[in-house]
Amino acid sequence: MCHRITIAGKTINGITDVEVDTTMEALSDVARITLPFMIHNKPFNIEGKFKRGDTVKIELGYNDQYTTEFEGFVRALSVNNPCVIECEDAMYRFRKPIKSKEFLNVSINDIMNYVIGQIGGFKLSSTVGDLKYDKFVIRNASGFEVLEKIKQQFGISIYIRGTKLIANLKYTEKTGDCYFSFSENVKGSNLKWVNGDDVKVQVKIKGLKADNTATKEVVIGTAGGEVITLPDARNITDQTSLELRAKEYLKTLTYTGYRGELVSWGRPYCDVGYSAFIVDRDFPDRDGRYYVKGVKVRFSSTTGYERAVSLGIKL
Repeated sequence: MCHRITIAGKTINGITDVEVDTTMEALSDVARITLPFMIHNKPFNIEGKFKRGDTVKIELGYNDQYTTEFEGFVRALSVNNPCVIECEDAMYRFRKPIKSKEFLNVSINDIMNYVIGQIGGFKLSSTVGDLKYDKFVIRNASGFEVLEKIKQQFGISIYIRGTKLIANLKYTEKTGDCYFSFSENVKGSNLKWVNGDDVKVQVKIKGLKADNTATKEVVIGTAGGEVITLPDARNITDQTSLELRAKEYLKTLTYTGYRGELVSWGRPYCDVGYSAFIVDRDFPDRDGRYYVKGVKVRFSSTTGYERAVSLGIKL
């Protein structure tokens, strides 16, 4: 195992452990670097060495072969025992307030481009411009809060890669491939096999006008089982937008295949958006390819270098 961690251009040694958490359910990738409170019998004094906004790069690997696991900024410092440095990717830059504005009958692309214009330095890459609000008001909010509201209300993926703010339907962008075999490179798992034919569920969502009166209700799925009601969609009465929100949620519940998480080593590399091919020699009929919706990297002397992979829908 080897690591190379730099903050504000300075190499950091003597770490206790590192965690990097990437998930399509969150706007930003986050990292946590833990250091001992004392080094060489002296307090480490991280506040005297680093500050919020400092650049961070985390590279991990084996035998001096490194993979960049995280790039971003210091978000918070904790001087407790142990010392902890909380980090966030470039979404950190969107945490500043933006000017108030009211939109009417507006696509989410127009709102996101307005946010980008306030922050500067990013370009929008979006495949969901058809999603619309009847009304959208920005008041006393950060760019982060605006993007989070859009993400949650429409159930889409919004994240940053490089200088691009990317917005897509979940499970649509493919970023790579990886292979996992229970007999070769899986340390453990809590995976559960579910037959989609046994899942009877309906998803319901209401669209509300600005005065909170419900004007549209969409119900998707198979009657006779559980009914899941999504939060009311405030200021969203466009039929296409409501149906898409319900359908996207339903497909996460009704596929035949594994649900849960598996844990592997630092290699093979795997990231959100990868297609993970799962092989089980004891149950070959269950072999299949899954969309990776989350990855948590852990690196320490106790856990080793491992990658916890959270599976999404079967592809």
